[in-house]
Amino acid sequence: MNKVNYYSLNGEISDWLKKTTFSQFCDALSQRVIGQDNLFLLLANVYNYLHNIDNYQPINHNMLLTAPSGTGKTETYRALKEYFGEHIPSLPVYIKDVSAITITGFKGGEPSSILSPLLDKGFNQPIGLVFLDEFDKKMMPVFDSHGTNVNQDAQFCLLTIIEGSDVEVKVQRNTSIINTEKLMFIGLGSFDFCRERKELQSKSIGFNMDEDEYDYYSRITREDMIEAGGAYELIGRFPLIVNFDRLSYDAVDSIIDKTISILQNTYNCEIELADDMRAELHQNANGKFGCRLISSMLVQNIVNQYAQAMLEGYKEKKVLVIIISSGKCSYRFRDYNQDELELVANYEEIVRNLMEEHSKE
Repeated sequence: MNKVNYYSLNGEISDWLKKTTFSQFCDALSQRVIGQDNLFLLLANVYNYLHNIDNYQPINHNMLLTAPSGTGKTETYRALKEYFGEHIPSLPVYIKDVSAITITGFKGGEPSSILSPLLDKGFNQPIGLVFLDEFDKKMMPVFDSHGTNVNQDAQFCLLTIIEGSDVEVKVQRNTSIINTEKLMFIGLGSFDFCRERKELQSKSIGFNMDEDEYDYYSRITREDMIEAGGAYELIGRFPLIVNFDRLSYDAVDSIIDKTISILQNTYNCEIELADDMRAELHQNANGKFGCRLISSMLVQNIVNQYAQAMLEGYKEKKVLVIIISSGKCSYRFRDYNQDELELVANYEEIVRNLMEEHSKE
């Protein structure tokens, strides 16, 4: 296991802060998390957290990110993990699914297991970003056969970890005490059940609302979470709540183009998207599944045509997949252009050199 030296990590944080402005930090992350204006609030909190660590100031930076499916909450985690993996490599950044966390005696993970990845880091008061995925699932009341709200009990178990205290962590036969005062916890969730609850309340007082009119992007407040089942004490340990919003037309367009670029590299093909298909992707981008559906819709069409093209075996030609609309697409072959031929030649030369070096060993 790689141990992390406490003073080395502090040095990495200090060096990064000296050479990186908040504006530069924002610019880098917004290239990954597209179209979310409130991203800067989350990043400001992370930046200030590291600034306070560097200056030995009090830490109170926990936050909740409420973002409907496909709007960028998981991408936010991935972007931060990759960014800090490059710029502050000793900083722990990881994610844990807390939906299966239960109180002792019930089937599921112990709350302290959230901290188990930190056992390898080498100091008992770690610094780092701990993302709590599916955090909203612990807010929903769940009752056992005796009428006990087991999720509420689990919330109070989480509270002892998040509020900053000494926590006993067991992994197999190893037991350690981890102090959580300097950790930053970021709860992730769609919090759809809060919106559904508000919808039901609107209907009960005379406002009719069709399913198609249900707003998946309405803002969630601290009060919404508490009224829906969140423990006041736990929600109160998250000073900042960040909402991600419906994506603009331009943002969706950028995500479509980025997705196409990724898929072209993945399948080594060229993708031509008709206006009708682009309009169809736009129409689905702000629905229940968000922009996650963009990739699914494209892959479904691409793989179908790509597989048929590969059966023809034209390895010396580039596959062009033409998507007119869902279920209406085709493919054809074209000759590689000069840049592509040079890329293939360079790749083959690299492979040959590596094989020669390996054979000499």
